[in-house]
Amino acid sequence: MTVTDTLTIGGDAGKGSNGGDGAAGGKGGNAGETQEDYVDTNITGEIGVSGNGGKGGAGGNGGPGADGGEGGSGTLHLTNSTVTAQSIVVGGEGADGGNGGNSGSNGKYGTADIVASAGSGNSGGKGSNAGNGGSAGDGSLVVENSTLNVTSAIQIGGNGGNGGNGGSLQGSQSAGTGGNGSDGASGSLTFTNSVINNTGTLTLGGQGGNAGDGGTNNGARGRSGNGGAAGNGGTGTAIFESGSGQIASDIQLGGENGSHDGVLNNSTLAQSAGLGGTGTLEIRGGTFTAGTLTIGLANQWSALTNTLSTTENQFLQSGGTFQIDSTVLNNGSLTVSNGTLASQTLEASQGTLTISGDGTAIFGSTELNANNWQENVVLMQQNQQLTFNGKLVLNSDTTLDLSSPDLNWRVGGDENTYGLGASSLTVLNARSYIDSGNTALALGDAQIDSDAYLLILTDGGVTTGESFTATTASGSSSQSSPSWLDTNISTTSRLLAATQVTSADTTQITIEKADLSTSLSLLSASSTSLLGAMISQIGVDASSDNAAQQFLSRSADINYVSDATTSARLIDSAINLASIANVAGTSFQIMSATAETLSKHLSMGQHFFLGTPLEEGFNLWAALLHNNSKLSGYHAGGFDAKTKTGLNGIFIGGEDTLITKEGNILKTGGALNIGKGKSKTRGNLYPVKNNIDFWGASLYGSWINGNWNLVGDVNYSRISHSLKQSLDPVTGYSSLSGKPKSTVFSAGLTREYVFETDYVDIMPHIGIRYTMLKNDAFQAKNDEASLFKNSASTQSLWSVPLGVSFTKEYKNEAGYTLKPALDLSYIATGGDTTSGTKVTMAAVDGSAWSKSRIADSSAYAGNAGFLLQKDNLTYGLNYGIQKSSNETAQSISASFNMKF
Repeated sequence: MTVTDTLTIGGDAGKGSNGGDGAAGGKGGNAGETQEDYVDTNITGEIGVSGNGGKGGAGGNGGPGADGGEGGSGTLHLTNSTVTAQSIVVGGEGADGGNGGNSGSNGKYGTADIVASAGSGNSGGKGSNAGNGGSAGDGSLVVENSTLNVTSAIQIGGNGGNGGNGGSLQGSQSAGTGGNGSDGASGSLTFTNSVINNTGTLTLGGQGGNAGDGGTNNGARGRSGNGGAAGNGGTGTAIFESGSGQIASDIQLGGENGSHDGVLNNSTLAQSAGLGGTGTLEIRGGTFTAGTLTIGLANQWSALTNTLSTTENQFLQSGGTFQIDSTVLNNGSLTVSNGTLASQTLEASQGTLTISGDGTAIFGSTELNANNWQENVVLMQQNQQLTFNGKLVLNSDTTLDLSSPDLNWRVGGDENTYGLGASSLTVLNARSYIDSGNTALALGDAQIDSDAYLLILTDGGVTTGESFTATTASGSSSQSSPSWLDTNISTTSRLLAATQVTSADTTQITIEKADLSTSLSLLSASSTSLLGAMISQIGVDASSDNAAQQFLSRSADINYVSDATTSARLIDSAINLASIANVAGTSFQIMSATAETLSKHLSMGQHFFLGTPLEEGFNLWAALLHNNSKLSGYHAGGFDAKTKTGLNGIFIGGEDTLITKEGNILKTGGALNIGKGKSKTRGNLYPVKNNIDFWGASLYGSWINGNWNLVGDVNYSRISHSLKQSLDPVTGYSSLSGKPKSTVFSAGLTREYVFETDYVDIMPHIGIRYTMLKNDAFQAKNDEASLFKNSASTQSLWSVPLGVSFTKEYKNEAGYTLKPALDLSYIATGGDTTSGTKVTMAAVDGSAWSKSRIADSSAYAGNAGFLLQKDNLTYGLNYGIQKSSNETAQSISASFNMKF
């Protein structure tokens, strides 16, 4: 349905008729005239006189004016419809009262003679009273499952009629009274599950009419007619149950008072202008918007009664969301008991403002969830087991001024509360008020209850030592400005805390570093050091372009991470990536496997004395190695990690054998090795996978002199690590990666001696080994964004293996020689048994010192295997295990030798 002009629901009242005017009084008769200029005398000598004029008749009274007719009530119920109209009026208009009738003028005297008197004129008739305006018809509009499009205006509640003017006094009789204007009819709108698009205005409550003026007396004695009373505007009510759309560009709750009080004009009574109708807007659900919301008009004095208007206009919200550009509270009440009201500005001079229950009022912005405050509040409630009674959210950098003494306001509390009451929550953004220098909330004489709460959003690069003014007070009290209990103030970052300083009229809040031992109790001391430097130098900013700052800020923000344990776990895992993956420990294991393989190859336990006769020549050998180890490498704060590493490598070497004249055997040669491996780190930190590639070269030699043997080797290894850490994606960082490289140099000497017996050869041995481990610097990244720099580090370790081997050779008639072997050793390790890595981030002058275990100071090892030789070929198989307090390593190797 399309209406090209105005859709009106509810009939207008009829206008009262004017009172009839009184008729004019009759004119008096003229006196008789003498015909001659002389006087005759009669027989008796008397003189003759002419006759007097007669009295005029009285004027008739005017007839009374008729009352206007009543407008009919109207109801329009829209269901599954679309209506487009220029404007909609719900509730009929009150009608004007008629004007009172004028009194009739008095009749004139007749003409007098020289001797005779004229006749007197009679009085005019009375002016009659005017008719009153008729009653206007109520209107009701119900919209269900429909669309309502309006381009100009919606008026709910009819305007009051004007009072008629009193009749004027024309003669001695009274003039008629002006008729009373009738009240505007009430109107209502009920809106359910529909869409509204109103680009015009919405006015709830009709305008009051103007009072009639008293009649004039025109110099005559007597009373002119009284002016008629003005009609009041009709009440307007709009209830939005559900739906969506723009309710209006401008909403006015409460009609205007009439603009004209009656003028006295010598009458005995003057009337006041009509009152504007009361407006009520109720939002019970749905999602609606508007340009402006004005509750009540700026009060005006009545010239006759010398009082202010007390019309009670109401905005009530018990659900849904309502977003407005500006709100003005002139009189009446604004109540939010549930749902969310968001207004960019609030001007509140008088009236009542109440936010309670599950109601939320946002001022400063129409954005419903700026800086994710809603999620922060939910987490605050969960973590502290709180239920809030009213929430006030300040979404801008301007002051919310609630200081007017004529404004009665409360958030939370009960009907006796004035200010921030019990269980209320105030939410504000620290960065906004730090930058603007404005006060967040002007309290006036209002108070803050001891059970009120404050949540400070601390994103946006807030640093320690920055401060802002949270509240100002009137300063009229002898006490200091109201403030929250320190224990009731929370921030959204576990890295920051807030402290208050109060004076007579201000409460200042300063951002400080939180006690991380309490807020993140599981965090390691090294990570705490880096966090402290970041907080004081560049602050907390979950939206920063600095990836490390963004990650750490989000990890500590309750909006992103709901519990402190996960926060600490995320932070420690990312900062200590290299240590958790145990890059240094894995590199040391590779070098240890290399050194062990060479030591076995050159040991007298691997030499055949009964086998193929010794001769000079070249020996080519190869070995396959698999090593599997578990190392508890990382432990700091409340976290630890265990690395499981698997290595597979191949060694290819060759040496020349020389027999001296004295029968001693000298072997010198070299070997190359290459391999791959994988490690996985698990624990109560986030896991890390490490793909390992390594290669190396060795030079070695041995000197067998009788039962003595001296072995020496020098080794070089280059190791590439490819790390990938899986993180909880709540911060936007689901993984970190890095590509560290290590260089290892090792040199060792071993001394052996064989005691030959009939059953077993016993060979004690002792050695010393020096290992230098250098780890190159690398960046921990996410999608090419660098978070943390892991600096280069160097460790030096000394190892002293001490053990004994048991071997025996067995040769059969077929020419095979079998040599089983068992070795038991104790290994003491000293030097840098833990690695230290300096971890830094961009724009921060500070670091974390991350540590992980490379090796235990003491370990026990056992090896069992055998060699089988025939002619110039030798085959070997060996199993080894090494055990210490934090490490278990197992290895299997197979070897092959060919003598040329």
